[in-house]
Amino acid sequence: MSIEQYIIIAISVLCMSACVDVIDFDTPDAERIVTIDASITAWEPVHTVLLSNSGRFDIIEGPADLAIVGGTVFVTDGQGQRFDFDELIEGEYVNTSLIPVAGGSYQLTVEIDGEVYQSNFETMPQAVPVSELSFDYFSRDLNNTAGNLVQGEFVRVKASSNIRAGEYLRYRVDGTYQYNERASPRNLNPQFCYVDETVDINLNVIANGSDFTQGIINNLEILEYGVDYKFNQNYCFTVTQGSINEAAYTFWRAAADEFGRTGDIFETPPSQLRGNVFGSGDSENVIGVFQLINESSAQLLINTSEVGFPRSNCSFRDEFESCTNCLVLNRSTLIKPLCFE
Repeated sequence: MSIEQYIIIAISVLCMSACVDVIDFDTPDAERIVTIDASITAWEPVHTVLLSNSGRFDIIEGPADLAIVGGTVFVTDGQGQRFDFDELIEGEYVNTSLIPVAGGSYQLTVEIDGEVYQSNFETMPQAVPVSELSFDYFSRDLNNTAGNLVQGEFVRVKASSNIRAGEYLRYRVDGTYQYNERASPRNLNPQFCYVDETVDINLNVIANGSDFTQGIINNLEILEYGVDYKFNQNYCFTVTQGSINEAAYTFWRAAADEFGRTGDIFETPPSQLRGNVFGSGDSENVIGVFQLINESSAQLLINTSEVGFPRSNCSFRDEFESCTNCLVLNRSTLIKPLCFE
C-alpha cells in the first residue's frame, strides 16, 4: 500500500503571531515523511516555519517527539537577499528581519541532514479588502448528552468582498466577548472583562476569484458558532481575509476535499495533497506548504438583543470563580477593545 493510502489528516489552528497552522500526519514507522508548514505574512514582524516528522499509528507522540531540530531554514527574495530563520524552540524556526511586500517574490529553502527541500519562487499577492460582514441568527434541533432533542441557538458569520480572477482568499476568525462579574456582598465593585478566544478550529474557508461571477463575493458563509453565555453582553468577531498565493490555495483546496472524504478504502488516495515544497532527491518524502499572505480584516459586533438575550452563567449565585474575578479567565483583560466602543 502506498504512503498516501496511510495518511490521516488532522488540521488544527495554533494561534501564533505568524498565524501558522499545525499540520499533523500519521504514517507507518517505515514511511515517515517530513512536514513543512511555512507562512509569510506581509508587514508582519515575525515569520515562523514549523518542521516535523510524520506521526505513527502504533505509538503516541507529542509535538516535541516529532519536531525536527538542527535544520537550516531561510527565505530568498527576488533580489537574491537571504533571510535566515533561527530555531527558538524545537522544530520552530523564526525570522524577524524579513519585511515582505506585495508583488515581491520569495522562495523557501529547508536543509535537513543533507537533504534540501525547496519551493518555487512565489509572489506576495495584493490584499483584498473586506467589503462587509453580516450574520444570521437561527435555531436548530440537537441531541443532548442524554439523547434528548433540544434546541440550539447559532450565529452564522458571512463576508462580502470584491475579487478578481487570479486572486485567492483564505479566512481566519477570532472571537472576543464581554464578561461581567456579578455584584455580591463579597464583590461590591464588579468589573467587566474582555476575553479573547479561538473560534475557528479546523476552519478551512477559501475562495477563488474565478468562481464568482462579476467579481463579487456576496455573503460567503465563514463560520457557524453556537450562542451561549458569552453572548450575554456583546460579542465581537474579527474576520481576517488573507490573500494567498495560488500554490497555497491549491494545497488548502486539496485539504478541503480530504475533509469531505467518506473514508472508503477504495477511494482515490490523497496523492494530490503534496503542497508546493519539494525534496531535491525524492519529492515523495515531504508534504509541505509555503504560503504568502497579505491580510485585511473587519470586525462584527453582535449585541445580546440580536441573539435573544442569552443568560449569564453568573446570574443567580457565584458558581464560578470568574463570577467575582473575571481576570482568572484565560486571555482576559480589563482594557476595552475598539470593537466594543
